[in-house]
Amino acid sequence: DEVVERLPGAGRPEIGDDAIRVAILGRPNVGKSSLLNAMIGRERVIVSDVPGTTRDAIDTVFERRDRTFVFVDTAGLRRKRKHRQGIQYYSELRALEAAERADVALVLIDTTEGIVEQDLSVADVARKAQCSTIVVLSKWDETTVGIEDVRPELERRLRQRPPWVAVSAKTGRGIERLLDAIERQFDKHVARVPTAELNRFLAELREAREPPSRNGKRLNLLYAAQVTARPPRFRVSVNDPSLVTRDYGYWIENQLRDRFELEGVPVSIDFVRRS
Repeated sequence: DEVVERLPGAGRPEIGDDAIRVAILGRPNVGKSSLLNAMIGRERVIVSDVPGTTRDAIDTVFERRDRTFVFVDTAGLRRKRKHRQGIQYYSELRALEAAERADVALVLIDTTEGIVEQDLSVADVARKAQCSTIVVLSKWDETTVGIEDVRPELERRLRQRPPWVAVSAKTGRGIERLLDAIERQFDKHVARVPTAELNRFLAELREAREPPSRNGKRLNLLYAAQVTARPPRFRVSVNDPSLVTRDYGYWIENQLRDRFELEGVPVSIDFVRRS
């Protein structure tokens, strides 16, 4: 600490709450470090074809136009615990912690290998960490896979329905489009839906599908409000929360995503009894 204090310059200014915190997630050797270097325009982390080169979560501050990004490049996430040993195990813990303090998670998929089960596990890590997610189809310059080969699987397997961007870190293709997508996803992550709009939406839901019932008692959707943002959480007052079925709850969540363009955003809905 004494050495740092003696170094010239004022140091990096403190990062504000409006900075976009981005975790770069993926299984080993899908190109996380290469992608980060392509986005910031210089080599910040070691790039190697050997899986596991990046051992720690490293914060990199990057400014683009009037937005500040904080990128966290992370160790590759392996699926099975028996494959985790020593320093690799602790690096993966760092990656999980990075996801938990990020607003947006980039889930990288190596398109030269197609979508594998481990990619879906990585996407689930992002979802559980409450990150707004973007699927990044990496190494697009090397693949013979088409978008139509990938899209149905992503839509079928990923509950948050995240947007996707195809990129090549080597050629730079899609990098600017990805940065634009990160900004849009962050704006959705922190946005608030006006209460009046939410309740108009609730009225439309009542007309679109009959709510579930049990023993002659039918669910009634009474009132909705957004209670927090970053990520968004909603509270829906009902006559009896026990009448909300799993299927109906998922349907409302999907309708909410479609109506307010929250694809890839972790949406939480609390059904509470009217007070």
